[in-house]
Amino acid sequence: MHIDQVFTLLFTSSKFFLDFHAFRRTTDLTQTAWTQNPTDNTKSRTVNLTAALNQSVGPKTCQVTETQVMLPCSKAGTLYAIDIESVNGGIPYADTFSVSIHYCLKRVSESQTSLLVCAQIKYKKTVWGLVKGFIEKNCWQGLEDYFKSLSKALYTESEEIIPTLKRKSRRRRLVRAIPRSDAEIVHPAISARSSVKVSSSGIFSSDLATLIVFGVLILLVVLNVMLYYKLWLLEDMPPYTLLDLHVLKDPPTSHDEWIKLLQKQETLHSLEMQRWQKVLKTSIQLLKQIEESLNELQHSIHPTYTSKIMSIIQNHKDAVDKVQEEL
Repeated sequence: MHIDQVFTLLFTSSKFFLDFHAFRRTTDLTQTAWTQNPTDNTKSRTVNLTAALNQSVGPKTCQVTETQVMLPCSKAGTLYAIDIESVNGGIPYADTFSVSIHYCLKRVSESQTSLLVCAQIKYKKTVWGLVKGFIEKNCWQGLEDYFKSLSKALYTESEEIIPTLKRKSRRRRLVRAIPRSDAEIVHPAISARSSVKVSSSGIFSSDLATLIVFGVLILLVVLNVMLYYKLWLLEDMPPYTLLDLHVLKDPPTSHDEWIKLLQKQETLHSLEMQRWQKVLKTSIQLLKQIEESLNELQHSIHPTYTSKIMSIIQNHKDAVDKVQEEL
C-alpha cells in the first residue's frame, strides 16, 4: 500500500478510520483538521474519543484526548513522522500519567510502506511503586491490543487493494512477536509492516506486586482472627485471686480462721480501692489539662462560639468536682 494511502487511512476522517473505531466500540469520536503552525513548521490536530475498556473490574469506558503533531521532517509521498500525546480521563490515577506515541511512516516502494510505532508512558506526578506497576500493566496491555487490532485491520484493507496474485504470495509470510521489553508486533502484510517498541520500567512486575498485596491481606486477616480469639478468651475467663484458690483448696474450719480470711479480703479490697483511686486521680489530672486547653482555645475562637465553649468547660468542671467529692 502506498505511503499516502496509509497516512489517509490512519490520520484523516477516512472510512477505514471510522470503521476501525466503531469495531472497537469507540464512541463520541471527534477530530479536527490538520492545521499549519508557521512558527515551527509543524501541523497539528486534536482527536477526542471515548474508548471501551475490557476490564472485569473498574470503569468500562475511558475518555481520551490525543494531540497529534506532524514533525517538520515529514514529506508527502516519502516520510511521515507524527508525535501523539494521549491524555486519559475517567479512570483511576488518570491525572498522574500520559502516553506518548510516535508514528513513523516510511516509503519502501510504490506499493509498500514501513510503519514503526514507539510508545512511552510519561508520569506527571510521583506514584507509589505498586500503583505504578498496575498503571504500566494496563497501559501496555491496552497498547498491544490496540496495535494488534490495527495491524489486522491494515492487513485486511491491503488485501482489498493489492491484486489477487500478489495477495497469495504475501499471505505465506510469518508473523513474529517479541517480548514486551523490546516488543515488535510485526504483521508483514502485503503493503504494510507495523511494529511497536515499548519498554517497561516498573519497579517490580505487577504479578509479584499482586501476590505481595494478597499475602499482606491474608496475614492481616490471620492476625485479626487471633486477636478476636484472645479477646473472647479474656471475656469468658472468670476473675479470681490467689486467695480464692486457697479458700477452695483449704476452707476455714474455725471462727478464728474465718476472721483471718475476712481480714485478708479486706486488705485486698483496700489495695483494689487504692488502685482505683490512682486511676481516678490520673483521670482528674487529664480532665484538668483538657480544661486548660479549652480555656486557651477560647481566646482564639470567634466570639459567637464563646458561650458554647464555656458551657462545655463548665460541664467538664462539674464532672471533676463531682469525682473529687466522691473521693
